[in-house]
Amino acid sequence: MTTAKGSGPTPKSRATKRGGAPTAKNRNPRSADGATEPAKGTNRLRYVRSDPEAKEPSKLGRILSLTDLKELPKPEPLIQGWLELRTAVVVPGATGTNKTFTIVGWAGSIATGVPWLGHKVHIEPSAAILVIGEGAFGLLSRIEAWQEHHGVEIPPDKIVTMMQPASLSDPGFWTELTDYAKDTGARFVAFDTLSSLGPNLDETKDAAQVIRRISELSVEIDGTTVLSHHTGWGPQDRARGGSQFEANPDGVIVLSKADPEDEESPVSLWRKKVKDGPSGQRLWVRRAPVGESCVLEICNEPLVAAKRKSGRSLAFEDLKMLVLQWIVDHPPTTKESVCTAVAGENRVGDKRVRPAFEALERDGLLRGKKGEKPDKNGTPRPAIVWEPDDARSNGRLDGWHLG
Repeated sequence: MTTAKGSGPTPKSRATKRGGAPTAKNRNPRSADGATEPAKGTNRLRYVRSDPEAKEPSKLGRILSLTDLKELPKPEPLIQGWLELRTAVVVPGATGTNKTFTIVGWAGSIATGVPWLGHKVHIEPSAAILVIGEGAFGLLSRIEAWQEHHGVEIPPDKIVTMMQPASLSDPGFWTELTDYAKDTGARFVAFDTLSSLGPNLDETKDAAQVIRRISELSVEIDGTTVLSHHTGWGPQDRARGGSQFEANPDGVIVLSKADPEDEESPVSLWRKKVKDGPSGQRLWVRRAPVGESCVLEICNEPLVAAKRKSGRSLAFEDLKMLVLQWIVDHPPTTKESVCTAVAGENRVGDKRVRPAFEALERDGLLRGKKGEKPDKNGTPRPAIVWEPDDARSNGRLDGWHLG
């Protein structure tokens, strides 16, 4: 039976392909020891499972039975309560929310074993890689400040910085990074930030691919990968761009200021998502000057954040009343002293408190007089001190409270 040119195979040839007598082309080849090797097709699944070193990977990924699933590693902590091994974490935050300070702190603790803000590191000191897309100006001073603050020296080979590498969209970058991280024994790789490391990426269309890359890397190094990203113009509690930046990674830690308009405002670290554990943990930090830079220190929840929970913001009138209350409780006092005290107690920044003080002065609720102020050596020096004008301030605090 002949077949017209351009027509399909004959019924006989179809039967052969479906499982008829093997031909020279479809017969299973034999290995050196005589065992039959699976042919391409459905048997390919078993071939991939039995030969993980096969050069040609299966497009079906890893084939896992229930037994295989049971043997997968359970989640293990890297930094107690905040980072786990073999996970990818996205850290979104607006400009000025300590993204790089946080990453440097994690890297320093992983490289030395020093607890991170009181949270235990659960692995032996290991190398950390910082992949930086922006300039490295200030990075060394931050690392040196961290060392001075903790009284330790990070071994030179324990923190490695990669400056302005190829774009995150380049497959070759991920291949070389994976090989380098495994060769150096790195257990932590941080990318800071997405926009600077992937200038040609579409933050909506490419979000899923980026998260997949850092997830695969975390498994390859048996460690943790972190991607810092920016928030958008809208709500400051979500990552900018595609929803996959929060839906796809194992964890999301959002950094946000208590008062976005205050440069000195404390910052909240909020575990918004934990794929295999409890979420919702929150930590408040502020910058503390050390050497030529700063480190992060834990602080109490600022009043402005507590008020926001109740649906109110710390308004200008609240600041005025806080200043007046402090002066009533501590008369007489200098302007500098009261502004520093109110700013420190409420974590709102001196620049916001001073206008409130001056408004009370204009309203006639405060009265200045000559007095003394001790200098840094404790020697009294002439100064203007302030106290409430009882005739005008009485009753202004009645019925007013925060919260």
